[in-house]
Amino acid sequence: MFTIEQYGLAFFVIVDAMPKPGVTGAVRRRQQRRTPAELSDAIEGQIAEICRDVAVQVKRLRQLQERTDELRIVIREWARESVATSDHEAP
Repeated sequence: MFTIEQYGLAFFVIVDAMPKPGVTGAVRRRQQRRTPAELSDAIEGQIAEICRDVAVQVKRLRQLQERTDELRIVIREWARESVATSDHEAP
């Protein structure tokens, strides 16, 4: 979700990061006009939050990649055993 705010002649897209537990369903406060310094701090805070969210997702992707690699090894071993067993059973 995002909002667009205008400050002078400039427009800013304010991106809402993923809702945190306990925040979902909360009534959003109406944002007041901010000074450029306050806006900069708010943007920096949002960027930091997005970076944390991305880091969590990257960690999860690494975990999934490790599980995929482990499963790939198990399947290869199973396939080798299956071929070896069928070779011994051939007439």
